[in-house]
Amino acid sequence: MKFFKLATNWQSLNLENRYLKVIILFLFTCLILLCIMNFNKEVIVTLVPPNLSHDVTVKKTTASKTYLSSWALYFADLIGNVSPGNVTFIEQAISPMLAPEIYQLVIDVLLMQTQQIQDDNVTLSFQPRQIETEENSDKIFVTGYSFISGLAGKVQRELRTYEFIIQINQYAPTLIWMDTYEGQPKLNSKVKG
Repeated sequence: MKFFKLATNWQSLNLENRYLKVIILFLFTCLILLCIMNFNKEVIVTLVPPNLSHDVTVKKTTASKTYLSSWALYFADLIGNVSPGNVTFIEQAISPMLAPEIYQLVIDVLLMQTQQIQDDNVTLSFQPRQIETEENSDKIFVTGYSFISGLAGKVQRELRTYEFIIQINQYAPTLIWMDTYEGQPKLNSKVKG
């Protein structure tokens, strides 16, 4: 009788051992899959910048429209507020964020604008009023009032729009295209940003 009990216990132990081996194999497979998924997962950075009221998402090559709009506002604010004393600072601030394709063009235009500002001894200022995005393209429009003031104190005001296309490369914003013109944004479809 004890032999029968031993045989039963031995069979149940062998059965339990087989089940545990299958479970260990399953857990090992899950561990390998989780490791692979973890190494292939794209890092997502969530930020709450001081000038934004809610979270923005930045991935390795993309970002939320709100994040890109805040960078467009930053660029418009920098480029639109030029004086003889801050031109070098503006050049240093935007240079690292310019795409190689437009780098020389933007720097040349900025230097030409600088020379004209210094020759005329005027100051440019920009007060943004709205940011819009174009749904079917990556364009972001920053529209506001541009003021040109000289030594005589005369101030000229005009409605000005800055157009930007900003891409994310390695989590950093890169300005790949820009334009500025007088008047309202030239939109194909209007979506407030």
